[in-house]
Amino acid sequence: MYNRSMRILISIIVVTSVSSIKTNWNLSIKLCRYSNYRPANINDIVKKNTWIGEAMYKFDWGNVQLSIEEGNPNRTCSARDGNCANMDKCKFCDISDIDLQSAWEMLNNLTQNRKYIVADFKNLQEIPEPQRCLMRSENLTKYVICKQEHEDGCQPTENFSDLKIILQVCSMTSSANELKNYGGFQMQVSGVLMLEFLILFFI
Repeated sequence: MYNRSMRILISIIVVTSVSSIKTNWNLSIKLCRYSNYRPANINDIVKKNTWIGEAMYKFDWGNVQLSIEEGNPNRTCSARDGNCANMDKCKFCDISDIDLQSAWEMLNNLTQNRKYIVADFKNLQEIPEPQRCLMRSENLTKYVICKQEHEDGCQPTENFSDLKIILQVCSMTSSANELKNYGGFQMQVSGVLMLEFLILFFI
C-alpha cells in the first residue's frame, strides 16, 4: 500500500513540475517537499486560491502555528530545553536536537510567540493534519479547512536545504497560563495528535 501511494505521489510530482494542481493542504506540502520546491508564502503573488505553507493546530490549552520558512543561521539560537538565551538577537530558537523524553516536557513550556525550529523541511516524511490551513487568493488570505482543494503553490527555490519547520504558540488560555506559572501545566490534548508531534518532529 505504501509503495502504491508513493508511485501515485511521484506521478503527481511529474505533473506539478509542469503546472500547479488542486489538492488538500497536507498533500500540497508533500508535493513541494518531494519536488525540492518550497511552499508558497504570503508574499507570493497568486491569481487563484493557493495553499500557503502555514497551518494551525488547536488544543484545549491554546493554538500552535506551523510554518515552513527559510532559516537564518545568523539569527538562530540553540537550546535543548527550549529556553534559548539572547533571543533579542535571534529570530529562531532551534530545538531540533532534543530527545523524545525531554520533548514532552519542553512542549509544555514553549514561550508564546517565539519561533521554534523543530526539523528540516527536506527531512519531512509525514505531518500531523492541522485543524486550519492558510489559503491565499488574489485579494484575500485566510485560514480554511485543510481538506479543501486549492492550488498546491509549490515554488522553485535555490535554498531548499535551508527550509525549516517552525512551531509557534500563538495563543494560550488564561487557565493554562496560570498552571504553567505554578509549574503544573499539563497538556490536555488528544494523545494521538501529541504523539504524532513528538514522533514526526523530534525523532
